[in-house]
Amino acid sequence: MTEFGAEHKISERTFSSNEVMRLVQVSLRQLQWWEERKVVSPYHNGHRRIYQSQDVLEIAIIAELRRKGFSLQKIRWILRYLQKTLHVDKNGYDLYVVTDGRTCILTENETRVVEIFRDSVRPLWLVSVAPLWLRIQQWN
Repeated sequence: MTEFGAEHKISERTFSSNEVMRLVQVSLRQLQWWEERKVVSPYHNGHRRIYQSQDVLEIAIIAELRRKGFSLQKIRWILRYLQKTLHVDKNGYDLYVVTDGRTCILTENETRVVEIFRDSVRPLWLVSVAPLWLRIQQWN
């Protein structure tokens, strides 16, 4: 279920594995492991992995969910949903991913986030996309 209506084009900036590692605060081995398991699929230029901004955003969301204790299996499901619905532009948006591990909602409405938490009978987790996207866009 998505509450984010407009699709926005992602910027064409690319990142090396080392940049992604520092930006998202994951190890190079973690990036490699996620690629081996087809969680993320960077482009290859020889032996170098090249990540686009959308890839880095997905990796940042994956890392946040892993830090919150989500299994790779649940992250795969959430990631498939986000790959269909999450499109941001270079300006970024106040997007929020709200999930209980079974369902996932992407919304830009803070009031809706509060309502979702208030009405939930199960524990929920929140990932705020805007700060992740801002960090990616400001990376030098």
